[in-house]
Amino acid sequence: MDSWFCKFVVIAGAILAVAGGDTGLVVAHDLQPEATEMSIDGDATVAISLPFSTNGLGVSHYQFNVVGDGYTWTLTNVGSGQASARTGATIPLGGQNLALTVTTAGLPVTGPTATTTQYIDFIPCTQSPNVQCFATLAKRYRFIVDPTLTATPNSTITVNGSSTRQIELVWSTALNGQSIAASCEKDAGTPAITTIAVSPATRVTDANARADFAITTSGLRLIADSGNPPSGRCTFRAHASSARTAVVPVQGQRIAPSLNVSPSSVNVPNSGSTEVDRVVVVGTRSPAEGGVTIDASCTAESPATVSLDGSAAGSAQNGSKVANASGEVQFRVLSQNLVTVPPTGSPHVRCRFKVRELAETYEYYVSGRQIAPSVALSMQQITQTGTTTLTATLSPAYPGFDILPSCTTQGLAPVSAVETSSTTNASGQQAFNVMAPELVVTNPNGVQPSASCTFRVVGANGGVGGAGFLSFRSGNTCVMTLSPLPPACGNPN
Repeated sequence: MDSWFCKFVVIAGAILAVAGGDTGLVVAHDLQPEATEMSIDGDATVAISLPFSTNGLGVSHYQFNVVGDGYTWTLTNVGSGQASARTGATIPLGGQNLALTVTTAGLPVTGPTATTTQYIDFIPCTQSPNVQCFATLAKRYRFIVDPTLTATPNSTITVNGSSTRQIELVWSTALNGQSIAASCEKDAGTPAITTIAVSPATRVTDANARADFAITTSGLRLIADSGNPPSGRCTFRAHASSARTAVVPVQGQRIAPSLNVSPSSVNVPNSGSTEVDRVVVVGTRSPAEGGVTIDASCTAESPATVSLDGSAAGSAQNGSKVANASGEVQFRVLSQNLVTVPPTGSPHVRCRFKVRELAETYEYYVSGRQIAPSVALSMQQITQTGTTTLTATLSPAYPGFDILPSCTTQGLAPVSAVETSSTTNASGQQAFNVMAPELVVTNPNGVQPSASCTFRVVGANGGVGGAGFLSFRSGNTCVMTLSPLPPACGNPN
């Protein structure tokens, strides 16, 4: 049975019911499948058109029913006194389509799906021969409130801290008192140290349909050799099922700053000191980044030692510091015992610096020296008995070396040299007291006496350097051209 025939049967049945004596309006509040459902914007003023003819029927007026509570409504072009009616009021047509305006206020946000409990029905009615209204031909207008949302400012958040965003529901009228829900999420691969959060989770709009939210971010500057930068977004919705959202992007940076080390290398002085004391400035570059942890690791090649920021000297040191606002830290590196004599090789100190999260290292290097020094004595010969002060000078001149004397004596009371300072001073000098009890003997056997001392440099690791030679002027009176010879020489006179 086709649709037209079914409708004919329904209409005919209704006419027969009226002919049987029922002169009241026939109204159905539950729509049949043949009824037309449409959606219009709620919380707005919307124009609709009611036709004067539908399904071959000449419509004389429409009966309207306002369904649901919690909102206000106004109809224009209705009969006098009907604007405030809810059920059963009629709108005459006068033989032409009726342009009608529906204004509503106070409806909740529905999202993309119309409300099921708040709507207006318009039921067509005829007046020939009796008044008859046809619920099956009704037009039902359900309300949709699905606003768009805007964020002010609409810029992407790129820095750590708290940023305020004002979210507005955009609709033909201000949607005050509506709830906006907020949530944030991080993109895949964003590390756990990054936070993206919004507060509060929900807020009700003010009289201008606006609500303020605070977005808090941290860890947006990811220090890593590789990988995606931190990113995410905060999303604001007026209804859970709505695809209309305001999105505030969050975009961080992945950085791998290089380091500049100043100075990067130093040589031990040519004389005067066997150590290098430097404040080494280590700074992030490309980009310069404050708050970065910079690790230091120093090693010393024996016999050199190293001290980091006043620590006890040793063969290895470690430390770390957090860069200041300019991206810099300072380490004091004291390198000692950097000068040796053969066979010990050239000592050195090496410090490596790195950003804690990165693999690449940057170096500060201190070069030592191996020297073959000579020793110059303040005198080459001693000609008198007793104690004589002697100065031995190392060339090149460095402090901290021990010049050891070694003396031999033949035919005399032993001579000796005793150091009065333990090592050479900054001028490379070390003082000694040289003692010669006698330099001339009387020996009838004709023995020629002699004495000498050798002053030789000894390094920290036992290496031996150059030497200085000291002789003593000595003699035997029995072999001298004396006249007369002393009696002890065998002269009978």
